[in-house]
Amino acid sequence: MATDLDFLLLQLNSTKPQEKKKAVAAIEKNACVEAAPALVNILAADRDESLRACAARALGALNYAPAQKSLLGAMESGSDEVCYFASHALAAINSEGCADEIFRMMKDAEGLSEKAFYWYAHTLVKMGGGSLSDRKSVV
Repeated sequence: MATDLDFLLLQLNSTKPQEKKKAVAAIEKNACVEAAPALVNILAADRDESLRACAARALGALNYAPAQKSLLGAMESGSDEVCYFASHALAAINSEGCADEIFRMMKDAEGLSEKAFYWYAHTLVKMGGGSLSDRKSVV
């Protein structure tokens, strides 16, 4: 497995986006938790939004709790695809308080934006959380 992991980690450094996506998918499929820090790096730094979304999805599938802060940060990227998979990953990891943190983080000066409200509600539903009225104190 070490050789396979080394190969996948090398593929993550490829200049070809499709090779990187295949490596991320293989890491997710084979539950290579050892590669999770490399996925966090992709989530934080790669310019390819679809690759970042794949990394977020894989981090959730790997249940990699140390990625919570990076996943929350990725939700600020503005990409719907990244936000979608980051919210799913946070729900999969079920990090305590992540829905409240999403709510706080995505508020704008005039209140909660429509997009932020959607991701907040989506994550609550995915986590099986309570109603939105349970979180009035965060507003």
